[in-house]
Amino acid sequence: MTQEFSGKKLLILGGIKLACDIVDRAHALGAYVAVADYNTDSPAKLIADEAVLIDATDADALTDYCVKAGIDGVTTGFVDILMPVCYEVCRRLNLPYYATPKMLSMSTNKLDFKTTCEKYGLPVPKTYYVGRDISSVDLDGLPYPVFVKPLDASGSRGCGVCFSGGEVIRQFSEAAGWSSSGSAVIEDYITGREFLLDYIAVDGEYKMLAMFDRYMSDDRGSARNYANISMAPSKSLDLYMNTMNDRVTGMFKDLGFTDGLMFLQGHTDRDKIMFYEMGCRLGGSFYKLEQHCIGLNPVDMIIRYALSGKMVHDIHSISPVVSKFSQYAFSYNALIYAGGGQNCSHNWMR
Repeated sequence: MTQEFSGKKLLILGGIKLACDIVDRAHALGAYVAVADYNTDSPAKLIADEAVLIDATDADALTDYCVKAGIDGVTTGFVDILMPVCYEVCRRLNLPYYATPKMLSMSTNKLDFKTTCEKYGLPVPKTYYVGRDISSVDLDGLPYPVFVKPLDASGSRGCGVCFSGGEVIRQFSEAAGWSSSGSAVIEDYITGREFLLDYIAVDGEYKMLAMFDRYMSDDRGSARNYANISMAPSKSLDLYMNTMNDRVTGMFKDLGFTDGLMFLQGHTDRDKIMFYEMGCRLGGSFYKLEQHCIGLNPVDMIIRYALSGKMVHDIHSISPVVSKFSQYAFSYNALIYAGGGQNCSHNWMR
């Protein structure tokens, strides 16, 4: 790896453990790395060149710091709530940040995601109610099971499958508690094999890097934000490419998503595909598998965009069938219950 950003200063918002990978990759690319959040001992701060004790949601303080420190680029990786802050800081300083307001909205507002997908002919679960108070909802008339989730939250917090009106009441209260607007959604509960798609956009052109099948444990009634097993390439890759890829990239282009990372999650059931969520950030350990299997690392891409305004040097060098992989990728997560819970993760490529 060439040190193409030697002499450049990068600020990373949020010092969680996963952000250590951003620090390591930025160092390998030659950058000086600062990490900002309100914790004194965040994992990523411990390996950064500079630990900045500023709340990562304080756009004013972060902007002042960037000006004084001569920061050349700002990015964040895994936390949805920090993306609008990163956007605002970069906007004020005229620094590159790939996410647009529409990208941020579709990533955090479930209703905006669904209505936008419907406009472009992408199948999504049917919605029965969106709001704060379900006292007027005919709970007996819902087609159980249904799925209840916050309107504007991430990480699958507050989400759950409901089989009765009583369960809806309890789950709706929890979901609304996770929502910044106090609102929740009741929709169809979709079944089938879950998938995750990773796209990149460069100057208005798009490549799907990977399609992972995700297998959830049977005893996980309330959604968790990780699967027991993730595998690529997906069994449904050809079906997706033949029926949905052009619609999805057409939506991206029409909405002005010219650069950045976009992932989509959904379910496949035989020849049917259904979408339920979108994000514009790094996720899980998928980027490590992509680095090994296709030689492309989305972590490098967000660093490069922050410091140069370009995700990759040449998107035309990426094969149109890159998501087929030349080998199999496998990720395994085990949740061990011992005085709480501990998540253990392992990746294999073969």
